[in-house]
Amino acid sequence: MTTISPEDKRLVSLDLFRGLTMALMILVNNQGNWNAVFPVFRHAAWNGWLGADTVFPFFLFAVGASIHVSLSALLAAGTPRRALIVKVARRTAVLIALGLFLNLFPSFDFGTFRIPGVLQRIGLCYCFASIIYLYAGERARLFITMAIIAGYGVLLLWVTPEGFGQGSLEPCCNLPGFIDRALFPGHTYEHAPVPGFDPEGLVSTVPAIASTMIGACAAQMLRVSAADTTGRWFLPGSGLLLAAAGAALGLIIPINKNLWTPSYVLFMGGLALTVLSAAHYICDVKGFRLPAVPFLVLGRNALPAYLLSSLAGKAMISFHFPDQGTPVTVKSFIFTHAFAPWFTPSAASLVYAAAFLLFWWVIMYILYRKRIFISL
Repeated sequence: MTTISPEDKRLVSLDLFRGLTMALMILVNNQGNWNAVFPVFRHAAWNGWLGADTVFPFFLFAVGASIHVSLSALLAAGTPRRALIVKVARRTAVLIALGLFLNLFPSFDFGTFRIPGVLQRIGLCYCFASIIYLYAGERARLFITMAIIAGYGVLLLWVTPEGFGQGSLEPCCNLPGFIDRALFPGHTYEHAPVPGFDPEGLVSTVPAIASTMIGACAAQMLRVSAADTTGRWFLPGSGLLLAAAGAALGLIIPINKNLWTPSYVLFMGGLALTVLSAAHYICDVKGFRLPAVPFLVLGRNALPAYLLSSLAGKAMISFHFPDQGTPVTVKSFIFTHAFAPWFTPSAASLVYAAAFLLFWWVIMYILYRKRIFISL
């Protein structure tokens, strides 16, 4: 991780985009009552998408955009590619290690802990997208990105555990799930649609690299459009076209976050580009930055915001204390006494998550005021 001066030449829109995504991520991951959640904060059970399904691809899109911003500046300053690869490898190792630590916390049961995870996927996507960015030209990056998407689609549709044939997209029988069960027996996500499947598994991380590369290409277009009035229309137009292409492809291979299908990559990449282009116009072109400040606080420190809030969330459901003679989790006690009596179940769940978000926003604001910025 690196500490960055707030006066560096960052795209404010990118920090805003990342902050919006981080705020939604914390809300999605920390609902007060999982039996009463508004649809926008839920994941689709399998095919299709709901509001929560936008979070992870948006964040990987932001990682890709950051790759362009940081690596292009370092290359322009004359930093050798070999030195950059060392930095990328070090950062990748840190992200994966933090992800494994998060999965181990608080029980540290090495016999059953989950090996794949969000930070592990971010680390791998960051690593491979950085390598592609450093050693491939602009056209080659686009070609590689599309080749990843197309190749993964072929893998899903025509490769089975037994060889070539009719692939399956069902929870029980898809190739990514089969490979995850073989590689990580007893170490996959406990709340997956079927035992042994992992939504952040190894095979489905491959198309997630394409999601990251779409972000890198988008950031490059942002730099060009900042000085080109006509080019500004290219950004939202490209986003809408990409989303439309994903929706159309979804008629053949459904939009599915768990499998990270090609239609999901294109559709979410298009939505992310559209949102980023709007943030770019408001913040970087028109200079309206004050309304963005609350989200910049989270965007500048996305990694500690995610890691610390996740650790706290796990601690609150792992540690118990007596409540009228009955052991209850810290989260249950707080939710039951401070939120549930005052709102409807779904509203109480959301207000709890909002209060949790506000707490961590205050912590990140302290870092923001002290000019401490930890980037991915």
